[in-house]
Amino acid sequence: MGELLIGLIDRYALFVCSVQRSHLAYLLRPETVESLFYMFYVTRREQYRTHAWAVFTALRQYARVDGGYAAVENVNSVVADVSDNLHHIDQMDSFFLAETLKYLYLIFAEQPQDVVSLRRFLMNTEAHLLPVYSG
Repeated sequence: MGELLIGLIDRYALFVCSVQRSHLAYLLRPETVESLFYMFYVTRREQYRTHAWAVFTALRQYARVDGGYAAVENVNSVVADVSDNLHHIDQMDSFFLAETLKYLYLIFAEQPQDVVSLRRFLMNTEAHLLPVYSG
């Protein structure tokens, strides 16, 4: 299965998606870093850690507020590097700590497979570890 996944990654490494103008906020969602974690876990390619580091540093630079992190109201203000116009939404959902930061922690572990074995555990959609029982 690993070779099949690597082949798909190589073939479809980049895809384009569109963002509607009405959805300009970044709500600290975990899906991107979750994908980067699985990609790194399977392939061991450093490019996925590099992308995860960029996400981590952007979170620290643009989403960090007194007392924690907050959703960014308009990501275009970040892209345009007009951070003096950066506004936050007074919201830090629990999935930021439970999922986003957990995946970032796991991807930067020296040997992620030693922290969690995906042969012995699977993660549900909330990044909770569930044991895999062999029957």
